[in-house]
Amino acid sequence: MVTDWQQQTGLTLNVDASTGLISYATDANGDPIVSTTTDANGNTTENGSASARADLIGYIDGNGVIDIGVTPNDSGAPNGGNQIWLGDSQITSFINGTPAELNDRTLGVGMTAFHEFGHTAAGGSNSDPTAPGDTSTGPVVDRVNVYRQELDNNPSNAGLRPYGQRSRYQAGAAGNNSTIRFRYRTTNRNGRPVRRSTNITF
Repeated sequence: MVTDWQQQTGLTLNVDASTGLISYATDANGDPIVSTTTDANGNTTENGSASARADLIGYIDGNGVIDIGVTPNDSGAPNGGNQIWLGDSQITSFINGTPAELNDRTLGVGMTAFHEFGHTAAGGSNSDPTAPGDTSTGPVVDRVNVYRQELDNNPSNAGLRPYGQRSRYQAGAAGNNSTIRFRYRTTNRNGRPVRRSTNITF
């Protein structure tokens, strides 16, 4: 999770071995240290998603502690609570079921944790759309899609597979498996930008 978050925010994160608390490195002025990438023209860009970085700093600096645990079941968090659970087998299935067109971190440990943060009090106590047949994304997916878009637009991710955009919250079905639809940008044979869709199967 920490490794994913560092790539997705540009922060340098540390975990206190005795307390388990996560912190971020700061400079002499107390400002967060953000990793950067400099291109061939000398242009320097902060790595990661600015929105994900701001939100993670807010979670770390906020009042109270959010407990992060691991479960063999599905990931989840009670709305308005201060705990999230990351489903080990579920996230492993997401990663293994990510097609070659997408970055396998788009539903990895870091992004799943960010999603679950959206249900906590610190993240806005938001709910996912669960009514049968609802094809909307909901506020939590929308927020994490902002992170994905900023990562895909960041020069530091040039050459990497895209995170894409989750198309809706609820999963679909494909035989004995479930699927989550994603849209992503690529180029066609003529080098022109196009949008395509694919599924993460789990």
